Amino acid sequence: MPAPIQVMYAESMVLPLGEGLNVVRGGAGLGVRCDCGHDFCASDRNWKMHAVVHEFLPDIEGFYRGWRGREVP
Repeated sequence: MPAPIQVMYAESMVLPLGEGLNVVRGGAGLGVRCDCGHDFCASDRNWKMHAVVHEFLPDIEGFYRGWRGREVP
């Protein structure tokens, strides 16, 4: 059986949503919070809509040639 999850905030964890993401009971009710303590939104909303998304430009050639050791298909 895995060890209990340790978080750095005092509010009670109600439900783990995924790695590093939990539903907690705070002063405003149930909310989605990451392990670092950042509150995203209420638990009945989509937390992904409140997350900062940084631009991602994949290095396709670097992935295939450097990591896979082959040409891009």
